[in-house]
Amino acid sequence: MEDFDKAFWDTEIKISKPNVRIFPIPLGSKIPDFTFEKFWKSQNTILTKEGSFHKFCKSGVKVIGFLSPEWNNFNQNYIERLILCNEEISALGGQFSLFVNSESEFIETFLRNSPIKFNVCKDKEFSVARRFGVFDNNHQAWETITGISEDGPYPSIFIVNTDNEVIYSHVDIKYNSPFSFLEIAATVYNEKQKRYWKDENLIFHNRG
Repeated sequence: MEDFDKAFWDTEIKISKPNVRIFPIPLGSKIPDFTFEKFWKSQNTILTKEGSFHKFCKSGVKVIGFLSPEWNNFNQNYIERLILCNEEISALGGQFSLFVNSESEFIETFLRNSPIKFNVCKDKEFSVARRFGVFDNNHQAWETITGISEDGPYPSIFIVNTDNEVIYSHVDIKYNSPFSFLEIAATVYNEKQKRYWKDENLIFHNRG
């Protein structure tokens, strides 16, 4: 039998980290149900409720955003854009919710000290961000983006209809491509119109 080269076994082989990428959930996919806790501000009071995501979606078109509190300046700009976008979403009959991996105390303080008027939801250990495909332990933004120091989801927006189906997505992989107000507004409006005419047709057929 041929002898092995002993020098080979004494050689240190550097194994590089695999190029793991995130894979956002595709359009048309349905989100499996899960339980989550949401917080919102009513005048000077912070309210909270735990419930089913599917039940939550049944009440209308939902716009879902993901945010890591360690984003610093990027975080501030992102929040400002979300506040402006939320006004358009609400006017069109949609509802925006922001998911963050933070403790309840942080979320409540965040709500009290900011002018936001949308839900902030607890995303413990990034479980919801994983479902949407924008968080992966092996592919973190701080590896390539200057100014990011902690694990977190990539900045992203998804729109989910009343059938729990993803109908829009925007993921800013390089932190240099902000979401479009117009695209989000158009998607929410079109979905509302589609649901309206579907309901009207159902009423018409029932009458017939």
